[in-house]
Amino acid sequence: MIGQSVIYGLHGKCSVIAIESRTDGNASKVFYKLEKVRSALSRSARPEPAIWVPVDSAPALGLRAPLSAQGADAVFEILQSKEYHFSLNEPWTATYATLERAIKTEGALGLAKAFGFLHVLRKKQVVPTPEVNRAFEQVQKLLSRELCEALSVAPRDLNERIEKAVRHKLKPDH
Repeated sequence: MIGQSVIYGLHGKCSVIAIESRTDGNASKVFYKLEKVRSALSRSARPEPAIWVPVDSAPALGLRAPLSAQGADAVFEILQSKEYHFSLNEPWTATYATLERAIKTEGALGLAKAFGFLHVLRKKQVVPTPEVNRAFEQVQKLLSRELCEALSVAPRDLNERIEKAVRHKLKPDH
């Protein structure tokens, strides 16, 4: 497991750099120590703090294997569907918590659902709120990066395919 690439919720791609026990009072717990993997396009040299994830609850917290090429097909099916997957009528704080939960529990499929929903939300708002724009950009970046790696395609080519897929969500039958 050490050295393996994983995806951790909204952090994106990480590398498992250690598995360590830590003691809290009388209890000892085992943790994955994760290091966020930087994009090849990143210009920042600032070191990121380690991410500590309890081994026993890692999947429930959103730790998973990277997307496969077969999984990418399922992601595009979700992006192309007209379903929104989440309610447009909830307050943003509740919506954001629901999106995070879907990403943690459903992995790349939850990421695709969140992306499609945020795409629709941005288009339906006359002026998208900064919170919606920030969430959209974060989810878009994670989804694009994961799909690029799974399909071995350039971001430019992939972004066109993603945009084409989500256009269907705004067709009049909603």
